[in-house]
Amino acid sequence: MIDFVRCFMRGAIFLAALVWVVASQAQDEAEDSPYRPGLIAQYAAGGTKAVRADEVIAFDWQNAAADPRLPAGDFSAAWRGRLWARGAGQYRLHAFVQGQVTIKLANKAVISGQSDEPKWIESQPLDLEFDHHPLEVIYQRGAKRGQLAIFWSGPDFRLEPVPAWALMHDRADSPPTAFERGRQLASALRCVACHKDSAASLTPAPALDRLSGNINEQWLVGWLSASDGKQETSSRRMPHLALTRDEAIAVTAWLLREPPVKAEIQKDEQKEAKVAKEDSQTKKTETKSKKSKGEEKPKPSAEEGEKLLLTRGCLACHQLGTLGLSGLFGGGDLSSLAAKRPADFLTRWLADPAAINRDQRMPIFQFTADEVTSLNLWAKQQSTHQPAAQARDSKTKLLEDGQKLVASLKCAACHSLTRDNAAPPTADQKELTSASDWKSSCSGLSNRAKNRPGYQLAAADTTALKEYYSTAKPGATRLSQQARGRDLLAQLNCLACHQREGADRTAL
Repeated sequence: MIDFVRCFMRGAIFLAALVWVVASQAQDEAEDSPYRPGLIAQYAAGGTKAVRADEVIAFDWQNAAADPRLPAGDFSAAWRGRLWARGAGQYRLHAFVQGQVTIKLANKAVISGQSDEPKWIESQPLDLEFDHHPLEVIYQRGAKRGQLAIFWSGPDFRLEPVPAWALMHDRADSPPTAFERGRQLASALRCVACHKDSAASLTPAPALDRLSGNINEQWLVGWLSASDGKQETSSRRMPHLALTRDEAIAVTAWLLREPPVKAEIQKDEQKEAKVAKEDSQTKKTETKSKKSKGEEKPKPSAEEGEKLLLTRGCLACHQLGTLGLSGLFGGGDLSSLAAKRPADFLTRWLADPAAINRDQRMPIFQFTADEVTSLNLWAKQQSTHQPAAQARDSKTKLLEDGQKLVASLKCAACHSLTRDNAAPPTADQKELTSASDWKSSCSGLSNRAKNRPGYQLAAADTTALKEYYSTAKPGATRLSQQARGRDLLAQLNCLACHQREGADRTAL
């Protein structure tokens, strides 16, 4: 059985590598194409313009701003690009519109109409050849609310939204993406925690009030004192702090000053026992069924745990060695789990993650008792001996030094540090603008003398942040619910597993 599992594991790893190769080849082919996905959109309002690429035209702006760079109110929009008809035949275009719309295909108006209330407008039958046909959509919101969605029907399909694969633009005309990349970076790096910004909201970082018993002390010291000056990837969202090792030891001592929450651990153990009891009858039924078919259910093992990691979608948000991708809003690197966490951590985390980190964003997975056991066996297999935390008197100078450092570093701006649900402190740094000193900013190296953290971003990401903060954003606080929903899809990392037409995937 073990040999079978090992073969399966090799096959899973090979399949993951094959998928990566196929995806890379598809990307290479796409880069060779003269076209890129989406239509080039130009929005205008109040004398200001914003240009971007929209994958689809399916918007419900209500009375909100069409783009963060534009004020709320009346606006106009024009989309230009190509409509790809994959087969010759008779098509129709349909618009669901509130406002005024004109759609031109090959420079000929095929739809034109206006309505103060949402209504359907359709074209006459259109005979199209297999080709990338020039497409232009012009829209004007004049009513208090506005929306626009483009549909089509074809020779072999009924009415449906025009999909992302059918809308594209000439590669040479691609608009810049620095503003949107900077917007995603500002959210992921939590710039608003320190810098005043009335247009942004803070997504809490992991809560640190229950670290005791849930993290290895030596790993935390190394994490806090790491500052090698190398360029970071987007998987690290906490800045370097330029702490010496002694300072990192003091901060760690203060963060781990509280004893583990025994009641919560007992609660988790009770929950696991309940899950095991509920699963017992199901397991018996499955075992009888499999035995009747001549199959044997695999016993819990580290190999089964690794198989679960590779097949349950964990690598959509996490990295494991060379596999997976964390991204701006991912869950970090599981390769260091053994060094970072105690051996029983994974079992307790899967049972009740909020008991360990009340600000966690991980979805709840339904694992059977055997699957949880397998995952725990895998985690223990990775574990190396970790030196026990040093017992310390709460009145020692080390803890006092750690508390002062935590306060001076403003850790509470991003993290919950106590169990009293205290509100984060108000941002006290100047608002970031084009006039900010970007050569000596948090995007570069840390500076302990000035108490400035450093994200050590790539040059392109620093440029993107500067572009975002150098651009006026009068509509940032007046975005539609639909636009906020698209932001949440990125921030909750939904797009790592799910494709969603019209939702930005810049962060992935």
